Amino acid sequence: MFSCGGFHMRKDMDYDTSSQAYQTELKGISLLILKESLKRILQSKVEGMSKKIIPRATDFFKYCEEI
Repeated sequence: MFSCGGFHMRKDMDYDTSSQAYQTELKGISLLILKESLKRILQSKVEGMSKKIIPRATDFFKYCEEI
């Protein structure tokens, strides 16, 4: 999902662990909400989230819940 946006991983993130965390955290979130959240991040409309660095799974989940 994030690779299509040109995001870079944080230095403290591991690809496999992050992938599992995203699958666990985002389970049950609709595709429409995921797409809208990602779109807003890429448009720099989300305070505290960079459009260049992948957000932590918990942060992205919290933002998805706000929408």
